[in-house]
Amino acid sequence: MGCFSSKVARGHQFPGYEDPIFLASRTAFTVSEVQALFEMFKTISSTVIDDGLISKEEFQLALFENRKKEDLLANRIFDLFDLKQRGVVDFEDFVMAMNVFHPNASQEDKLTYRRMKLHFVLLQFHLSCMIWMAQGILNDKRLNKC
Repeated sequence: MGCFSSKVARGHQFPGYEDPIFLASRTAFTVSEVQALFEMFKTISSTVIDDGLISKEEFQLALFENRKKEDLLANRIFDLFDLKQRGVVDFEDFVMAMNVFHPNASQEDKLTYRRMKLHFVLLQFHLSCMIWMAQGILNDKRLNKC
């Protein structure tokens, strides 16, 4: 069996992987549902690069069976799943994002998730605006307070 237990090896291969009981305790999912999500995650995360993370390309391929063409909708949905804003989705991100769609998820969880994403979008817009102004792309004086 080697020096590592299968649990450690699995956690190392899949960043964000936690004990299914722990993830179930933080979401509306049961332990068996978390385990089923893990099987789905493993399949998606290995379609392009088998690194235990879901890239934008893998996400788009899973949603639309297309990885060649940029897709605005796929990019937006991916951003909602990429909770840590690292450009990849780990298993914890995947479970926490999927939790929002669970019929038994609390309204508080759904609202917290929406508020967090709204704050991120506003911050992203503010930073983009500042960059555009610095590059001279935005010259409108009304936007100087961006």
